[in-house]
Amino acid sequence: MAFQMYLQDHNNILPTSYLGAPFSGQSPYYNRDPRRIQTIYGIYWGAPESRTWSNSESEMSFDGTLAWSAWENNRRGPGPSIIGNLPAKLTTSDEPAKQPPWGSSFLLLEKPSSTPMYTEADALLVPSAGWSKFLPEKPVHGSYRNTLFFDSHVEQVDVEIDLRTL
Repeated sequence: MAFQMYLQDHNNILPTSYLGAPFSGQSPYYNRDPRRIQTIYGIYWGAPESRTWSNSESEMSFDGTLAWSAWENNRRGPGPSIIGNLPAKLTTSDEPAKQPPWGSSFLLLEKPSSTPMYTEADALLVPSAGWSKFLPEKPVHGSYRNTLFFDSHVEQVDVEIDLRTL
C-alpha cells in the first residue's frame, strides 16, 4: 500500500533520489539516506524519522516492518532483509531487461504482475555482494522466497527461479 500511495503522490514515477536508486539491500535498520526504503515509503506506514547518518546498526533507527523472526534468527550479522534493484523490462525498449526501473514511470513497466520489486535476502541469492556474509546462508523458508511484485502482490517464488530473468 505504501508503494501505491508513493506512486499517487509522485505522478507514477518510481522512487529515486539525488543520491541515486534505492539501495539493493534493505533492512529494518536505517539512517537518513534517501535511498533507504524507510525514507522513501516510511511516511506512509509510520516509520520513525531517522536522525542519524550512521551506518553502525547500533546507532541506526529501527522499524520492524522489514524484520521477521526467521530472518532475525538466521542472519549472521548486520545485513539486509530484502533485496531490490532487480532488472525490469520497460515498454519503451526492445532490449531484454537489464536495469532496475527506478526513476522511470510505473506506467512503462511491461508486466508489473510478473516483475519482482523486492524479495527476501540470503547469501545464495547474492553471493558476490560485499554484505552477503551477513545474510542467512540459505533461504529462510527453505524452498521459496517471499517476493513483492510491482503490481503490489506477494508471491512465494521457488528458490530455483532466477529473479533476474523473470
